[in-house]
Amino acid sequence: MNTLIILVVFCFFYAHGEWYLLKNNPLHTSGPKWFLGHFSTYHIFMFFTFLTVASATDLNNGWRMIAGMIFLEDFFYRFAKKTWIVEKDWICWKLGGFYVFGVFIPWTYLILIFGHFALTSIKFVG
Repeated sequence: MNTLIILVVFCFFYAHGEWYLLKNNPLHTSGPKWFLGHFSTYHIFMFFTFLTVASATDLNNGWRMIAGMIFLEDFFYRFAKKTWIVEKDWICWKLGGFYVFGVFIPWTYLILIFGHFALTSIKFVG
């Protein structure tokens, strides 16, 4: 449970820091989008930062939290930005989304949530 709390708090602060950077200096994401045509070096750095923090909190199982962390970070980023996702946002990519009570939910969020629960429920032998 302590691992989960640490990771949620980390995602919250990371998202707010990211929003501050984007709002005041968008240069960190304006470089070449060399990975899958969207992700810059910043995004790769972010992924490995998440992986490192997750592994540091729980060396054996922390890496399994990465899908949930990506979801939480994006959710908290939207909270910091004070806007919600629209169909044109990158998180929807080519997958789109659906509406629930007038709120747009991207399919990517469901995939990340499913991935989180799938990874965290795996029990390794040994």
